Amino acid sequence: MFRKVLVFSLLIMLMWTNTGYADVREFFGMKILNPRNLYLSEPVDLELAKRAFTLTSIDKKGKVHYKCDLSITDDSIYCYAWLSDKGIVIDIYNYSKMPIEFNSFADKYYLISKDESFYMVTIDTIRSYPKILNPKNHLLFSLDFDTPGVNISEIIYVAILLDFGKCCLFLKQIEK
Repeated sequence: MFRKVLVFSLLIMLMWTNTGYADVREFFGMKILNPRNLYLSEPVDLELAKRAFTLTSIDKKGKVHYKCDLSITDDSIYCYAWLSDKGIVIDIYNYSKMPIEFNSFADKYYLISKDESFYMVTIDTIRSYPKILNPKNHLLFSLDFDTPGVNISEIIYVAILLDFGKCCLFLKQIEK
């Protein structure tokens, strides 16, 4: 456990160092069901995703508490993310009965701004990309990307499509 906390702390410090202590935004999310909007070009039905869960509080240890609509969420898979203008640190918890597969060519990462514009990011760190997250485990990893023309301070949602689109993680910004 101590090693995981140490690795996590080092990743956050590296991210802040790489960005010159730029604005780092925190997000919490979970798996949403039926995430695709069949009528629009966006990869996620944003109105459905926004209704999926509500952040209710954050305790002294930083753990997020929420209420969710179980008809459109799977709260056995949840995650935290820290976003800067140079990359993202992601911590995914899989308490479901199925593994989650990662594929650097098929997985998609979207940043969604206040005006509901979608920006697909291109990942620069393919070499260290994870392969699988087994049940009853969590996975912490960092990805570098380039976001030309995207103002990170305007990003309020992150959508991550994994496992060839079978797993959609929808994250909301944690207000400080």
